[in-house]
Amino acid sequence: MTLKDIVKKAALLIGADVDFSEEGEDQILFILAGQDLLMRISGELADLKAKQTLRAENGVIPFSAFEKSVKRVISVKKDGVSKKFFETKEGVKVKEDGEYDVLYAYLIENADFLTEIDLPRKYNLYLLATGTVSDYCYKKGLYAEGKLFDERFIRALKNATEDKKSVVVTCGTEYSI
Repeated sequence: MTLKDIVKKAALLIGADVDFSEEGEDQILFILAGQDLLMRISGELADLKAKQTLRAENGVIPFSAFEKSVKRVISVKKDGVSKKFFETKEGVKVKEDGEYDVLYAYLIENADFLTEIDLPRKYNLYLLATGTVSDYCYKKGLYAEGKLFDERFIRALKNATEDKKSVVVTCGTEYSI
């Protein structure tokens, strides 16, 4: 999904007639709202996680070696064994050089309009569009509507990110009389 998909769905949710092929105030506000929402999700509401195998040299795995913008490092393992580490300004400090599997939370970079957004599937189009509408409403000064959509967004986000027990429902059971 792209930012364009998100903002178009957001405009539909609120009933705004926005032409996204031409630049205008509403189009810009929807795009800014969508970008802000993605930053908000990765910055304050959820940990988007990635895992990479990276090399430490001189006891440091430099942040520049990571594919994504590091929010915080969660774990560092060498040969499947957890290792002690700490973060410095330059990178992740470890005791010895070599290859490490690093699990980390990352921040979403500012999304372009047509670039695919790299999010787990649980962050579906409806969830992202609802959050975008909330931010758009606040930017437009529509505070009551913004609050309503923000509450919907937070519920949808909580529903998507909470661990739940699964229930299996079987359909089409045959009965004989």
